[in-house]
Amino acid sequence: MERLIQLFGITAFFFALSAMAAVGSSTSSTPSRPDLEILASVQAQGFAAAGLSARITFDPSIRSETSLPSNSIPLREFHIYSFVETGELGDKSFDIDSSALRWKLGERGHFWFGRTQPLEEGRPSALGKISYLDAIGSRWGQNQSNALEPRVSGWLGFGAHFKQDSGFFQTISYSPIFLPSFGPAVSFSETEMTRGSRFAKLPPFYYQMPDGAILPMHYRIDTGSIWNIVRQDQVLLSVGYSAEEHGVALTYWSAPSPDPTAQTSGVVKTDNQNASVLVTAVPSFPEERFLALSYAGKGWLLKPRFQLVQEFQKHSTSVSLQISPTPFIDLGYLNTISRDPILDSETGIISAKFNRDLLWTELRTSLAGGKLLPSLKMEYQYTSGLEGMWIRPMVNYRSDEHMTFYAGASVITGQDYSYFGTWKALDSVYMGARYQW
Repeated sequence: MERLIQLFGITAFFFALSAMAAVGSSTSSTPSRPDLEILASVQAQGFAAAGLSARITFDPSIRSETSLPSNSIPLREFHIYSFVETGELGDKSFDIDSSALRWKLGERGHFWFGRTQPLEEGRPSALGKISYLDAIGSRWGQNQSNALEPRVSGWLGFGAHFKQDSGFFQTISYSPIFLPSFGPAVSFSETEMTRGSRFAKLPPFYYQMPDGAILPMHYRIDTGSIWNIVRQDQVLLSVGYSAEEHGVALTYWSAPSPDPTAQTSGVVKTDNQNASVLVTAVPSFPEERFLALSYAGKGWLLKPRFQLVQEFQKHSTSVSLQISPTPFIDLGYLNTISRDPILDSETGIISAKFNRDLLWTELRTSLAGGKLLPSLKMEYQYTSGLEGMWIRPMVNYRSDEHMTFYAGASVITGQDYSYFGTWKALDSVYMGARYQW
């Protein structure tokens, strides 16, 4: 289902962007020269439980040479993020994001059309980029195909950003097309066991009957009309104030839940030889409404970055705090307080969430005149009984302005049903080369 929605959104975006580009080029007497940048890498990786595989990434981008006068955002840009992995458990992803056409409005404002993260359209540099480790980013739609490092996705629509000389700013955005979070590939079948890629979180495989018999579970996904899922409104309004060293913003947005809820029903199915339980799942993406407060103080001690998000439908609250004691160390905290229990006492289902009880840190430095770049990233969940950790040491070596060689490892530990513990057999080492044109 997710792949169909993604394909539909990409196709619609291609047609719309092409039409707008044609209009923009015909009305401009001095079109800007595009700046093409291509980032490609080849990586060999070995997993403790899945053997050796290769990974190829291809991330081309096109940016207009001219930018908006009030910031460095290009007037036109087009990005593709893609990768493909070999092996039986390999995954693949193709995603168009950060692709938009922009027009100047007044001295310090602009209008845009395309797929982009609306909070980053003219967002003050003091407030920084939206990250999956932020309270806002953790509640936003994501591309989670790279499961350990998801990327916050943009909306497909249009909007406007205005900024006054006094430092106050406003952003408004509307999207008529909804694209949910994309995760690692999962293949459902009514006759076979569910299969997934390496980092896919699979549903239960077996069901115990009242008489003690254990039957395999197969799944039928009833999405209904894809158009009814894709055609949902998303609205955002943000106001704030920024100076050179600090910024504050209050943001409201309404959008369907990026992750589906499902109503399920099951029947016992038999044939001449076998019996199984066929589960029919009907996914839905209920509307959610958020109010978020963001603050960042780049000029203060520890450079704090704070976000508080309140969701009104389920009455949940997310909070994040990031500090930087030195230019080489970032420390962070992310937590969500929700009425939804981690353990459902009726079904026995454990739903470990990434944005609960999370501590993280990233250390980095520069050696050999900036050519050698070692780093260490750690994420730790401390939920009682569901503790888990991901550790990623990595080193990059820049041989020249185009070529970078890198090597790293992912060490994953945790309780069996914790967020990270689900993948604890997927410890890995990898090395590769990245070339940038």
